[in-house]
Amino acid sequence: MGQPAEVVYFLREGTATMESIMEYEKNIKYPIDAQKWEIKRTTKTLVYQIRKLKKGDYFGHEEVLSAIGKRQTRVKCDSACKILYINKSDLLQ
Repeated sequence: MGQPAEVVYFLREGTATMESIMEYEKNIKYPIDAQKWEIKRTTKTLVYQIRKLKKGDYFGHEEVLSAIGKRQTRVKCDSACKILYINKSDLLQ
């Protein structure tokens, strides 16, 4: 995630899961003594499933065509997959 989106993918065989990851920071104050506090910063990571992909599905096109142009999701294969891809430059010809 965060890498430049230069490719659109087509799932030819197998199944996969599209996910997004959110990170957020939280500051928590702890008393050290009667007058001093310590601030502890924690970062939490949430992974949530967007959708399941199956044979014939495609992904990455929204990021390639968006103004942001960076990957906002990740895809993990749930089984053995065969994936076809098309570069952005070829897609936009």
